[in-house]
Amino acid sequence: MAQGSRIEWTEATWNPVAGCTPVSPGCLNCYAARMALRLSHMPNGTGEKYANTAKRARNGRPVFSGHINLDKKALDLPRSWKLGRTIFVNSMSDLFHDGVPDKFIQQVFRVMEECPQHRFQVLTKRPERALDMARNDQLPWADNIWMGTSVETRTYYERIRLLQRIPAKVRFLSCEPLLGPLKRMPLAGIHWVIVGGESGPHSRSMQGSWVLEIKEQCESREVPFFFKQWGGTNKKEAGRELGGKTWSQMPQSVQSTIRVLPPTIQVPAVARRVLALVGHPSHGKKTDSQATSSESQDRSPPRSCGSRGAKSRPPEQGNSKPRFLGGGGAENLLGVVRRRNSVSSVRRCLSV
Repeated sequence: MAQGSRIEWTEATWNPVAGCTPVSPGCLNCYAARMALRLSHMPNGTGEKYANTAKRARNGRPVFSGHINLDKKALDLPRSWKLGRTIFVNSMSDLFHDGVPDKFIQQVFRVMEECPQHRFQVLTKRPERALDMARNDQLPWADNIWMGTSVETRTYYERIRLLQRIPAKVRFLSCEPLLGPLKRMPLAGIHWVIVGGESGPHSRSMQGSWVLEIKEQCESREVPFFFKQWGGTNKKEAGRELGGKTWSQMPQSVQSTIRVLPPTIQVPAVARRVLALVGHPSHGKKTDSQATSSESQDRSPPRSCGSRGAKSRPPEQGNSKPRFLGGGGAENLLGVVRRRNSVSSVRRCLSV
């Protein structure tokens, strides 16, 4: 069960469901199918969780078999994470797959509703089922539950129209892998757009003009734009810069309220760990001035420097005052750095 994630637009993954079925061209080189095939051969519970979910096609490509496994033991995982984080739900499946019972989907939504410290990103290629359950008032659409759908070509604009009718606080599009131009996208009621090229073996190329066209549409409709990657067989080498900068805009409901340290301050390594946890926006490459969050990897939460047992709280919407770790932990830590610039002081504060 992943507590951290290398996916650029999230902080952690949570997979109470394993397995899927290809439904559109974007599924051809699915990274999750490749990973599921490897995981199915692992010992202990991991291999059992992904057993029979993936296979090799006649041409040798890993593909999902359509077999679905439910991991009921994973349901309570978000409850064990006290520090709020952004969580991609079912990165190895589709929560609204026909093989997932309504009752289990409701259990997943109940967990999300009962963990308001987190933000849950639910991404599906089956928004018709999500809308059907929403119409029947079967799911609690709490403000921390985001709903998204995948759109790889214009053929699947209908997914956007279905998503627009779902009563989620944040509705987003994942245009990855982007396989063609997306002209005149119906962006009314859409709060975020992610764009990325396909990566891995046999990856199909993405044209820069397609990306720029989507970016321009987002700018004209004031929709946050996140460029994830160029992709290819070596996505790290290709990078994720567009026009000489990275684009990591997020929905307005999660705009960063973390203060930026002056560049003259030298921050010790231990302090950088904490700043990464709270989303310090000055780390990494420069971003567009409208970008509102950094791309920090998820880590185990440090102890608070404030009162013992204090709980962390997520940033409040519409509140311009910065919020830090419970008990003023991060704020106290930054004070230590400013006064002494001492690694040992920070370590004592964090008890590491």
